[in-house]
Amino acid sequence: MWSVAPPTLDESRATFDSDSIEYTDSLEKVIQDAVERAKGDDGARLIVHTLPNTLEFPPLPESIGAFFEQKVDRERTYLLDALHIARLTKDEYEIDLIREANRISSGAHEVLMRELGRFAQKRKAQAEASGSRARTGKEGLTQWEVESEGDAEALFVATCRRAG
Repeated sequence: MWSVAPPTLDESRATFDSDSIEYTDSLEKVIQDAVERAKGDDGARLIVHTLPNTLEFPPLPESIGAFFEQKVDRERTYLLDALHIARLTKDEYEIDLIREANRISSGAHEVLMRELGRFAQKRKAQAEASGSRARTGKEGLTQWEVESEGDAEALFVATCRRAG
């Protein structure tokens, strides 16, 4: 299976509204730098907010978890609530994106239903003409004929991607 390469750090910095974007393998150094800066403020310990340890979220690498336990105060309570609030809160731009995604996926569903209906009628006519409802496997497929759930998904995804 092929997938596009992830964005570079520069592309991510240009695309996402974030204070800092780094590779995950530099997390320990970033946290260590923050710990050192926090020590300068009256010896205070750094508080790091993480998601709770559940099956819902991937765990932190063991080396990072151990580092956190030694160097920072880890808080697992508030970030999940903040994440849920952020997911629920949308600005006009995000609402416009959701509307566009709905428009595109609705159109893809219409294409899929139309194709399913077109080939169902063709199969019914063939079965009536031959006097048999059994499929032989020799019927021959046309380009968009939907034979399985995988075909339906492929047509749906292709239609969505084609529409942007």
